[in-house]
Amino acid sequence: MSTGEPLGSIPAETIGFETERLVVEPWHRGAERAGVDLAEIVSELLTPVTTVSLPEPWRGRYPLDRARGWVVERDAESPTLLVTDRSTRRPAGLVILFAGDRTGPDPGPDRTPAGADRSGLDIRIGYVLAEAVWGQGMASELVAGLAAWARSTTAVASLTAGVEAANAASIRVLVKNGFVELGSRVGEGRTYRLQVRGHGSDVPASPSGRRSETGPECH
Repeated sequence: MSTGEPLGSIPAETIGFETERLVVEPWHRGAERAGVDLAEIVSELLTPVTTVSLPEPWRGRYPLDRARGWVVERDAESPTLLVTDRSTRRPAGLVILFAGDRTGPDPGPDRTPAGADRSGLDIRIGYVLAEAVWGQGMASELVAGLAAWARSTTAVASLTAGVEAANAASIRVLVKNGFVELGSRVGEGRTYRLQVRGHGSDVPASPSGRRSETGPECH
């Protein structure tokens, strides 16, 4: 069973966490636990509506053939996590993680925490949630869980997320969880970062985010 490429020095199979309502774990493991083909999960979760904020090549419908190809592509690039609703035990979303560039974009002198750790890994996050769970606060809970996981992992210095300026809901989720907008803007895109190491990393973790028990240890 493939677990995807490592995230910097972090093995993909060790990435995961739980919150009050969500279980987040490597997607092959989650699909196997649910007894469902991963391509079927992807086909159900990725729709023209849920993919509208993803990179343009990833948007649209996902028949099984496209879903299978997308799984192979993601496994070759970086870890992807399956989000499962604890109450229904149904897939509720996906989290895609990439190792980012600590050298940019520059947040500017007024936005860089003094003494911020620039030696650790910056993780770029993206997530998709099923339409059925929209409006229930799960995006904020998911991002809070990601932040709690990052704080528990010494290799991680920061989390970074890109979002369209018009996506007010996603921006609120990031800001609520301690992300600050970086100084550089590209077109209609905005970049937000949460520092989890060094000064400026004292935003408390949400009480809903707790350490995963699935490993050996976010649109």
